[in-house]
Amino acid sequence: MKHWVCSLAIYLLLLYSGGSYILAQPLLNSKSLLVSNQTSITIADVIALSSERPILLELTFQSGVLTPLSENNLYTFFAPTEEALQELQYENAQKLRAILLHHIVPGRYKLADLKDGIKLLTLAGDSLTIFRKKREVLVDSIPVVSRDNEIAKNGIIYTISDILHPNNLE
Repeated sequence: MKHWVCSLAIYLLLLYSGGSYILAQPLLNSKSLLVSNQTSITIADVIALSSERPILLELTFQSGVLTPLSENNLYTFFAPTEEALQELQYENAQKLRAILLHHIVPGRYKLADLKDGIKLLTLAGDSLTIFRKKREVLVDSIPVVSRDNEIAKNGIIYTISDILHPNNLE
């Protein structure tokens, strides 16, 4: 655990020493971040700066998933709640990576883009199906629990209520 904390500290030091000023302010009624300067903050930065998502930070870092989320490619990340992520804390890094990549799709999908029945290819190589029931959005039958999403220069993070388990995992 100390290893990822030290690495995170180095990551944040490099982030701030690059001359970019990032302003993030917690929203009053949610556990997400309001990003004031969308042109300089990545999904990885949003995760790293959120004091409300320590398990998400730990697991994305341990699995190596934080690295692609810091790049310029556009992604939509369906991130499980902290409570749901607790079940993954003792998984090995390879299985954890496969599970977390199943939560990330290439491209930036706003809520309006998530149409009923569409299939989204994940970074794990399989797909997720979107369902719309009245005003509710479901990802493979898992509800999107927060309409407050986090927008970064390279994508969007939605909070979902549970883990999306890939079919091809043992």
